[in-house]
Amino acid sequence: MEDNIKRVWVAAADLEARQHETDTATLDLRAAIAAALANGADPEIVRDASGVADIELTVGSTFPTGLTA
Repeated sequence: MEDNIKRVWVAAADLEARQHETDTATLDLRAAIAAALANGADPEIVRDASGVADIELTVGSTFPTGLTA
């Protein structure tokens, strides 16, 4: 029984670490999108490059919507 509980602890810790990595990557992507738009990049090209189909981009956007962290 202890081995099973140990596996649960390890799996939970692994999931938490991966969720943290995903959150960090999402924030990095948001920042990169905002910087690209602020520097005049074409919003359509930014949308395609981001790989996020439902993202809403506007020129001058500092916090693109459609991405969640």
